[in-house]
Amino acid sequence: MKKFLTFMGVVSAAVLPVVTFAVDKVGDLIVKIKGWVGALVPILTGVAVLYFIYGVITFIGVSDAEKKSEARTTMIQGIIGIVCILGLYGISNLLLSTAGVDTSQSTTVTGTLPSF
Repeated sequence: MKKFLTFMGVVSAAVLPVVTFAVDKVGDLIVKIKGWVGALVPILTGVAVLYFIYGVITFIGVSDAEKKSEARTTMIQGIIGIVCILGLYGISNLLLSTAGVDTSQSTTVTGTLPSF
């Protein structure tokens, strides 16, 4: 039963965007997903930068060796987050350009939320 529910979850996650966005072609779906990811990347990068800055401020403000170690760990995690976010964004753009999706065009997601 657990495998079935997992399978249905994956199928639902794969089909839901097509139904929600009323996509005619797979290329349109990719462009819409790229638009959402393009909007999400700056937000996530900003959060990672703020987390790094929080670590720097904590590192400067404490004198205890244990607290400095925790602050250093926070800074390292912030840097790793920034690198991962930007790296995955670059890899996704590389894959999209390899697949033939035009990544230079503006992909602003427009439309309205569904009403119930």
